[in-house]
Amino acid sequence: MTITPPTVSLHIGGELRASGSGGTHDHLNPVTGKVQATFPLAGAKEVDEAVARAEAVREDWRRTPPEQRRAILNKLADLIDANRSAFAEAAALDGGTPLMMGERGVDTCVAWTRYYAGWCDKLSGELISTHDTRGELAYTVPEPIGIVGIIITWNGPLISLGMKVGPALAAGNCVIVKPAEVTPFAPELFAQLVKEAGVPDGVFTLMPGTAEAGEALVRHKKVELISFTGGPITARKIMMACAEAIKPSIMELGGKSPLLVLADADLDL
Repeated sequence: MTITPPTVSLHIGGELRASGSGGTHDHLNPVTGKVQATFPLAGAKEVDEAVARAEAVREDWRRTPPEQRRAILNKLADLIDANRSAFAEAAALDGGTPLMMGERGVDTCVAWTRYYAGWCDKLSGELISTHDTRGELAYTVPEPIGIVGIIITWNGPLISLGMKVGPALAAGNCVIVKPAEVTPFAPELFAQLVKEAGVPDGVFTLMPGTAEAGEALVRHKKVELISFTGGPITARKIMMACAEAIKPSIMELGGKSPLLVLADADLDL
């Protein structure tokens, strides 16, 4: 069975870019070890451009009616589900994931996207008694953070996207996603479907990139939250940078899921 990898681009402001300041990356087939695709990498320059595009539309997106955001996310879930075979094949090309396991990742991503879609019209404030003798009341108003930087790792990129992109968009935030360069194909398909679902240009950015791009995303003054999945060494650097800027960060660390299949493996087991 031969699977053709999708063309990987930088998705910035609704545009597909075939080149980036970070150079290019040769992707190796996880089974054969041979180059199966070459694609562009973003650098600090593209991060600046992505943030500028997000800044231009963030106010419109935060004011988009919750029921409209909900409809968009539900459509995205439908599209992901309808393209499950393509995502399973992309997962196989990305990291050698068996097709069956790739489809399980689709199930998880779809379920989370639908779940977060349901939150769009439930993010309301509270009316609170201050126990003041004059009968005064206080109320809270939840506000979108603004621009969220998302950095994901190679094990289960589609699951990570469902986990992180869904809640950010549901709450009215813009997102800039930097996937691992070793697993670009499932994120590429996801980005294509985000646009097809109706997410406005600039609200969602996908850019495979260098470490320079990751650092630029973390340190950018207009990126107001970082959500990271990866290892503790990089996490420490991100947390230190976020602490210096008094910027919140969300860390998912410690996952280990590589599986090596050797030549003498019992494939029927």
